[in-house]
Amino acid sequence: MKVFHVKNEKDDYILDSLSKIKHKKYELYIVSRILFILNDPEIEFVCQQYVKTSSQRNFMDLYFPQFKVYLKINEDYHFNSEQKEKDKYRDREILDAAKLTPKEINVFNVHNGKNLPLSAIDQKIEDFCKFIKKLKEKSIIRGAFNPWIVDDTRYDPTQYMKSETINVEDNVIVRYQHHALKIFGANYKGWQSGSWRHTDTHTVWFPKLYKVKKSLWDNQLSEDGSVIIERKLDGSSITHQENFNFKRVVFAHLKNNLGKTVYKFIGVFETSSNESTQNRHVHNLVSTSYPVGS
Repeated sequence: MKVFHVKNEKDDYILDSLSKIKHKKYELYIVSRILFILNDPEIEFVCQQYVKTSSQRNFMDLYFPQFKVYLKINEDYHFNSEQKEKDKYRDREILDAAKLTPKEINVFNVHNGKNLPLSAIDQKIEDFCKFIKKLKEKSIIRGAFNPWIVDDTRYDPTQYMKSETINVEDNVIVRYQHHALKIFGANYKGWQSGSWRHTDTHTVWFPKLYKVKKSLWDNQLSEDGSVIIERKLDGSSITHQENFNFKRVVFAHLKNNLGKTVYKFIGVFETSSNESTQNRHVHNLVSTSYPVGS
């Protein structure tokens, strides 16, 4: 009898996530055990989540985006005075930058200079899992819990067409440019262009807001999401000056946690003629919502 294997993207994601930390034995043990105890496919997790702060980039050992909670796994080097001060400053920056709640599991006994036995670490893991489960219960009671979905229904544009407007706070994400345009009543089988004219006053813009090798553009989004700086990698002039007349409904080109290209609505931006030059266009956020339909 033939056995057919169906590709499961969530399984692949979990295995790939654990492979990232395979050389960190305590981190691998703790994360694996947390996933085993939670045993909840509705709860999303991210290993080594990147977070940008004002001073540097940081990585969180384990992040739960549905609850905005991140877990630090503290080994022996975290307990020297210099590192403790760095950790304290880093935690404050992450809290200020992303409004996240920090939790920690220490694997080192500062009194005898030895690692804790696994039985002691296991109790800390149990307590943390109880905390996460409680957060889920509270979120469900409030009607605010959205289960973790990794199939393409998460990116179905029709779910946004049922509303009068799309809003940044609703985390509007689609897989393709023509899916974004479908929200506004356009029906294309495909669309690959930097922008699409929607009305006499608005265009839909699909910028990559990060550096890409062999790309012509180097666009950057400010940390608070309120300003986009548009420029070319080689510093040459930007020729589409006529676009100053249009406001831009921005679907930023991103990579999600599964490595897929997605387009995320980040707001409506207006080009500032006072702040812009021939080589550098400045676009300021003017609205976090936009009407749906044609």
